[in-house]
Amino acid sequence: MRTVLLLILLFLSISSDAQNYDIDQMTNEDGLSNSSITTLLQSSNGLMWFGTWDGLNMYNSREVKIFKPSPTDKTSISNNIIRDIIEESPHYLWIATDFGINRLNVENMTFEHFFVNRRNGNSIVENSYLIAKNTKNQLFAYVYRDKIYYYDKDKNEFKPLTIDQDVIIKKMFFDKNDRLWIVTDENVLMKIEFNVYDRTPEIRTTVSHFDAFPESIQSVFYIEDKLVFQNAGHNVFVFDIETRSLKKYPAFSGTIKAITSTEHHYFLGTEEGLYISDKNLTNSSLLIPKISVLSLCKGTQDIIWIGTDMQGVWRISPPKKQFQKFSKDTMGNFGENAV
Repeated sequence: MRTVLLLILLFLSISSDAQNYDIDQMTNEDGLSNSSITTLLQSSNGLMWFGTWDGLNMYNSREVKIFKPSPTDKTSISNNIIRDIIEESPHYLWIATDFGINRLNVENMTFEHFFVNRRNGNSIVENSYLIAKNTKNQLFAYVYRDKIYYYDKDKNEFKPLTIDQDVIIKKMFFDKNDRLWIVTDENVLMKIEFNVYDRTPEIRTTVSHFDAFPESIQSVFYIEDKLVFQNAGHNVFVFDIETRSLKKYPAFSGTIKAITSTEHHYFLGTEEGLYISDKNLTNSSLLIPKISVLSLCKGTQDIIWIGTDMQGVWRISPPKKQFQKFSKDTMGNFGENAV
């Protein structure tokens, strides 16, 4: 990691809020396979996983291990373009790529491939494969111009869900009550509810359109049991799912690409930089300018990890939050300890 001096940041007209944080940057010059970071995850054992345009990266605070496809190794990852990473359990990760979905056994670092034979002329688009998990850690997947599937762990296979509407999905996520929200390619938000289920969910109702937001959706995020919308005019709306209340906020500078939160703040990533805001979204400032943010992740100790386009991973830490260091004597085998 290379420390970015706060003095330099001040000369870049960065917000005074930056003075309250330690800021570091990591790029391909520091060992990453690529400096465009599409997705971030801190797994339950504390390791950081970075999805890039050229490989999956695992980081343990000392070094980076890179995973790329190998034509001679059937247990290698299926594609080098990583779109999403989800932890199923301490033993397994799911990785969505541009060529199939992978289940990674983190104990022996081998990949099992799913849907790699589904790619055809209609599916060569970005984010052809989407993944999401519910509160029971059951994985769901969407294949472009195909179906939504759920993973049957006992049979180690994906089974299709029957949905009465034929839509192209560009984003999906679960809320805390295991309702599946989907955003279509026409920017329509829909909701799917299931019967009480163990491992074989069944559709309880047909897909319902979300009608509480009257304007065209440009982007939507789920955080703290709220839906955060942004419209074409960059206005921000927050919908509380439990109370069904909708609040509108002033236009936000730039298109929001990612959002995460700590106890007192939201962090919003845009093409113009990283913003910090209070929880009321009434007082925001540019924390790190001139970076195009692709992904955000809140890690342990309220450390915010920032994935950028062509500028690597940035890490901001609150004051007096020191990173824990590990020696080779305490680390044991690579990958067994936290960042």
